[in-house]
Amino acid sequence: MTPFVAALVLASAALHPLWNLLIKRNASPVGAYLGLAGTLVGLALLHALWSGAPLWPPAGAWGLLAVSAAGQGLYGVALVTVLRRGDLSAYYPVVRASPIAIVAYGWLVQGATYGWPMLAGILLVLAGGYRLQAGSGRRLDDPVALGAAVLAMMGAAVYSVADGIAMRSMAPEVLLFWTQLAALPLLLAGFRAVGQAVPLRPPSRIPWVALGAGALSYGSYYLILLAYQMGAPVAAVASVRQASIPLSVLIGALWLGEKRLAGRLGASLLVAAGIVLIILNR
Repeated sequence: MTPFVAALVLASAALHPLWNLLIKRNASPVGAYLGLAGTLVGLALLHALWSGAPLWPPAGAWGLLAVSAAGQGLYGVALVTVLRRGDLSAYYPVVRASPIAIVAYGWLVQGATYGWPMLAGILLVLAGGYRLQAGSGRRLDDPVALGAAVLAMMGAAVYSVADGIAMRSMAPEVLLFWTQLAALPLLLAGFRAVGQAVPLRPPSRIPWVALGAGALSYGSYYLILLAYQMGAPVAAVASVRQASIPLSVLIGALWLGEKRLAGRLGASLLVAAGIVLIILNR
């Protein structure tokens, strides 16, 4: 990975927890997230028209787009559940641990075997994740929020792998347009399935939050896709993106007033270090 590509990924990592913050602070996270998804579709369409990129993707890419959209749908519903129930600083590191899901898939489905460095990385992630979630009695604060964070992690793993392959044959804005457009009905169905009310008339602040969060999300996502398009391996990109984990803990403490900053920051660094170790030894 060249220094320029690494800078793109770091910029994306800095933007990502900011739009999570805007969704969490809104009175209707579901409405704000749906507005964000709609904003992504609109921005991607405008971007494609401005850049002149062919809006219709290659015939062989539709399967990848469908997989990415499915991952986006799972990620969005699970993420909103996390943001409604738990602290950003406690659950964001779990959501961003998608390399764990990729490794688990290789072990369970593909029969892959891993050495001690990989296992050490997994242990670091598990230890850091437990420290982030454990309450005062060393019991989990909210098992439902933790389960949703794991599902969001799995959704992110799915769409990251699909996006990395799809970027070989289309422009980032084209992928963003089709995946986000296809994800919208999945998000609506998913929110209703888990009993999260979808507002028929958005509260007054939602459009502004959706535009702001959508712009941040579009910038973050676009930079990652651009890195893929420039040849950066998905694993290397995932490694550098872990810079967003300790940043999310600081944001939670500074803007949301979340407690246990020192302990959570240390635990988040354990998670990030474990993920980097896993990626380097894949």
